[in-house]
Amino acid sequence: MLNRRHFIQASLAALASAGVLPLGAAASVQTAADPNPPVPNLPRLTAPTPDGITVVWAVAGPSTGWVEFGESAGLGQIAHGAVDGLRPFHGRVLSVRVRGLRAGAKIFYRTVTVPVSFPNQYKMSRGTAVVSPTFSFTLPGAGAAAKIAVWNDTHQQDDALQAVQKLTDEFAPELLVWNGDLVADQYMHETDLVSAVLGVGRHRDPASTRPMLFARGNHDVRGAYARQLPEYLPRPLEYGYQNLLRIGPVGIIVLDTGEDKEGPQFYADLGEWANYREAQKGWLKSAVAQPLFAEAPHKLVFCHIPLRWKKPEDVGAWCPDGDARWSPVLARAGVRAVISGHTHGFWHDAPTAAHPFHQIIGGGPQTKSTAWSPTPATVVKIEADEKTLSLEVVEAASRQNLLSLELSS
Repeated sequence: MLNRRHFIQASLAALASAGVLPLGAAASVQTAADPNPPVPNLPRLTAPTPDGITVVWAVAGPSTGWVEFGESAGLGQIAHGAVDGLRPFHGRVLSVRVRGLRAGAKIFYRTVTVPVSFPNQYKMSRGTAVVSPTFSFTLPGAGAAAKIAVWNDTHQQDDALQAVQKLTDEFAPELLVWNGDLVADQYMHETDLVSAVLGVGRHRDPASTRPMLFARGNHDVRGAYARQLPEYLPRPLEYGYQNLLRIGPVGIIVLDTGEDKEGPQFYADLGEWANYREAQKGWLKSAVAQPLFAEAPHKLVFCHIPLRWKKPEDVGAWCPDGDARWSPVLARAGVRAVISGHTHGFWHDAPTAAHPFHQIIGGGPQTKSTAWSPTPATVVKIEADEKTLSLEVVEAASRQNLLSLELSS
């Protein structure tokens, strides 16, 4: 029999492992005088899984924070986001994983941010807590219908970001997929992470109320600070940027194609991409067999670098290693389409005997056709019910429709 001390320790450990404590367990907070904190502090919902999501938000200086949440506006639960016993503390960004959610449930939440100062190693103090407005979102889950929007290769270009966001707002999807290459070139300073990942808020980014799936692009693995990306865009799983999700009748796999320039002659030989893609192959074989995906009427894959290209001799335009390792698995699993970016030029390849799925590639980072962006910025609009999967590729600024597909289950 447990004594009282052991019982308390066991109870606290169970609560900590769930990442949730009763609302009354938190420190008291004061709502800021301004009910609308500065736009860069708007939270982002990322790394959705069937039972959780990560809330990330920018902060103005060294701070800690937590997320209050629940299935009603009364909230009632708290996620403190502790990792290895330490609650979040950072000078630029806070990240809290919220676990134990119900797939398909509407979740209300708000962030609480508390500045913390360390004048010396023996003294630390907490400032006045700032409470965000209460937001709500729906955690993806199985259902009768789904709407998904896909961006790619935005490269911190304001015109493109504003155009894709405007079209996305009008389309009103439940899920946004950001299919790689967020940064202009590479993460050379930590401020690059702030501006590329969290600075989108200044353009009315809807990610406070819409979960976002992230597929890492080749530019997102470059630079001295690329290894800090998980602090700003946390991984949905313990290792790797792959993911498995179900939204309505659509099963989704996210794969990470890594770098398009490989070998000891590139980037000081700091990458190990073939081994990484092989590890994902092992995970993929298991993921496609999960009922969440296997029983979905429609199956889609998102990866930044395409698995095939109109000119196979174009080294770097596609990922032959990922194709060799993954495409046979995807074909056996009944995947209908692989949706990618990377080339900055729209391309669609219909299914073949060797690749019985569509390959779709979106446009580039500018709102007009240029050498850098042969196809202007696009939004891939996906709608599905139990019987039909509809995919459109639309130029965000001109609204020109580049592709319309309707696939039956």
